[in-house]
Amino acid sequence: MADLPVTPQQMIDARKDAEVLDVVANGGSTETIVNRIGQTVPSYAKIVKDLKDDYGDTAVNADRAENAAAAAYIAGGLFVDTDAGQLGTEIGQMYGVDTPDPKAAYEIVQNTAGGAVATGKTAPSTAYIQEVEEQVAKVRSGQVSGMTMVRAGDGTAMALPEQPAGYWRMLIDGVACAVPFYRYVEPIDLMIIGGESNAEGRGVSALSPVGVNGLYISGSTISEPLVDPVGGAVTGSMWPSFCNRYFDRTKLRSAYVEAARGGTTLLAAADSGSGNWSPTGAMRTTLVNAARAAINAIAASGTFYLRNVHILFNLGLNDAGKVNGTTVTGALFEAALVELAAYFKAQIPELISVGVIQIGRRFDQDKQPGGFEIRAAIEAACASDDLLQLISRSAYSFQARKMMIDPEHWDQTGLNINGYVSANGLVDGQLPIAPAPVVLATTAYPDPSYDATTGRSADHSTAAGTKTLVIAVSYQRPGASTTFTISGVTFGGVALVEADQIAAVSASPTSRCNTGIWYITESAFGGSLGGLTASVEIVSAVAGNIIDWCVIELDAECVPDSRHSGTVNSAATDNVSLQITPSMPQVVVAIGASASGSAPLTATMTGATEVMDHGLANGDNTRAGQVVVGTYTAAAAELMRTITATWSAVCLNLGIVAIGFRRKVDGE
Repeated sequence: MADLPVTPQQMIDARKDAEVLDVVANGGSTETIVNRIGQTVPSYAKIVKDLKDDYGDTAVNADRAENAAAAAYIAGGLFVDTDAGQLGTEIGQMYGVDTPDPKAAYEIVQNTAGGAVATGKTAPSTAYIQEVEEQVAKVRSGQVSGMTMVRAGDGTAMALPEQPAGYWRMLIDGVACAVPFYRYVEPIDLMIIGGESNAEGRGVSALSPVGVNGLYISGSTISEPLVDPVGGAVTGSMWPSFCNRYFDRTKLRSAYVEAARGGTTLLAAADSGSGNWSPTGAMRTTLVNAARAAINAIAASGTFYLRNVHILFNLGLNDAGKVNGTTVTGALFEAALVELAAYFKAQIPELISVGVIQIGRRFDQDKQPGGFEIRAAIEAACASDDLLQLISRSAYSFQARKMMIDPEHWDQTGLNINGYVSANGLVDGQLPIAPAPVVLATTAYPDPSYDATTGRSADHSTAAGTKTLVIAVSYQRPGASTTFTISGVTFGGVALVEADQIAAVSASPTSRCNTGIWYITESAFGGSLGGLTASVEIVSAVAGNIIDWCVIELDAECVPDSRHSGTVNSAATDNVSLQITPSMPQVVVAIGASASGSAPLTATMTGATEVMDHGLANGDNTRAGQVVVGTYTAAAAELMRTITATWSAVCLNLGIVAIGFRRKVDGE
């Protein structure tokens, strides 16, 4: 049977004239033909039922539908025979005439200058159409289900859903068929960003990824992909990284609207002029207005439909700086955060959750003890309120991991990590607190002799199950420079990461000690760390007289969470102390050292369990160095602890470093 020479414009014209054609074909009342030809149904079962209802139960209605459908394809109308058709139409028009074919209702004829030309047949009989359409619907659905379509804009391939959105009743080679169609409207999740400057971002856009599957909404304007600077970012943020990880986990695209502002606080009493999120502040209204505009923009897009709405919130660092025990307290902050979440839900009914990103710590923490109180308040609020969901605690470690650009702001590496981790947290739900890693073994390597050398090495065998290797190093020699001289620590030829290194000096007599802690995880090592024998190499930029180290093995992949150090330079004392405040359960490794003794001494470490105590002097006891290493396990978060290294005699230079190692989470 020949294909129908029907152009797209003729189809459009036929659909526009549907009501008229129905009257021409059938007379009486009008039935809109678009509803017959373009019939949207949710499944194949529905189309079969409709076909049976339309074509099986009532022959009159079936004939009526067939006639109307045929008329929609025959712009010239229906005639008894070709003579009548030629007289009733103009050259170029097509019309229908009766046909003796039992499988067709009409023959399609075109009026040409040379006379009537048959071009095809249409509208199968009532009995035949039911049989054909049911079979074709099955075949068509099976052919396209699971195939890919290409998304407009970026050309991304997308799998078709298992069920079509509906079926078009179309004429294919003279046979009326039910052809499945798939609605191209993507589900999208809306992320509303609120909080202070780290929520905006103070990173570097060049180091931020492109959020390929993200959109940015400003007012009614939707732009894609999501790229930094997002909103108020200067110039990099965590949101492209969040977007990419969210798509990896959910296979859903996400849209972002930014309503954060640097310097803002939750409590009005803590506000220094940048604004606040309290009931008397303007920030909460700004966020709600931005959210409503974004929701409306999605609804009007014709390309997306809204699935879920989440608020992503990071706030509290500025409140922490104003904690005073009266008008700015942890208890007030906790209550205010719960109230704010309830307000957002009341104003944005589509809201599913408020994902809270825990504040970090300043690297001048002695200036901000209120951080402990506010972080505890955030933990308590998220634990007590169903709408609040703590999605990341990674920021606290950025000070220890040297991922900050100033005392308050995370660098782009930290932002990218926090975006990734926060996306995981939003998908997985409220974050649990992981237990501290377990110390599997500690091994001391005291220097056996006082001699000048630029390095020292020894074979070391790790315990089975080792996932993180920590090496605390002390390097001592005459001199008065504070230059860091330990240039490398390796295990099996692989460089460890420097967690921290300090230098303590004395002027008379001139002496110095460099003290630091290095570490490596199994994934960074590139192979199993457990049950391995390999060489530990300590390398110095200049020759030193004493190089001591101690190896600590942990049962989990870890990252530094807390980092503290202190030095005493050219002052007679027998001890040096520091305070360490872990944010989560962890193992703390501390090392204290001096290079100013005249004879071997002993040392004591309080606040940690000693795992190494060593002193060494030259032949005439005019120069000596002492080192002490200890560990302790912090079983709970935010418990301030003092670690003190005390020597058996007065020294002129002392240095101490303490690093807390917690279990790392995916993305760190």
